[in-house]
Amino acid sequence: MSFSQHRRSIEKLIQEQFKILPIAWQNAPFRKPTDRPWIRVSVSNASTTRVSINVSKKVDRTVGLIQIQVFTPLNHGSYDADTISDTLAKIFRDTGIYEGITFLDSNLIPAEDTNGWYMAILNTEFWATDFH
Repeated sequence: MSFSQHRRSIEKLIQEQFKILPIAWQNAPFRKPTDRPWIRVSVSNASTTRVSINVSKKVDRTVGLIQIQVFTPLNHGSYDADTISDTLAKIFRDTGIYEGITFLDSNLIPAEDTNGWYMAILNTEFWATDFH
């Protein structure tokens, strides 16, 4: 798999499993809702390492991070952002492995007021194993 294939697989999983809110994808047109929660998804590949010893069967492992910014209206508390983040983290946890991508730990970081929205950031680590 390539970086773009990892991104497509992760985006496909999120599209299939999370249909309750509008999603802003990286470098894609998006109209922000004015009065309801929404999320923005970013996928970053950190590094790729050859993990095989056998010359005839090459195996690479790519480590990466899925960052989902959860936006909710200001002055409504953090409960909605936490609940949305829990739902997303559960998707990765319950899926475990999807199209060669293994989902690891998730963590939630509150970020407070961001351009008129409350934002929380859900980070989920992954690795992708590619056989050549």
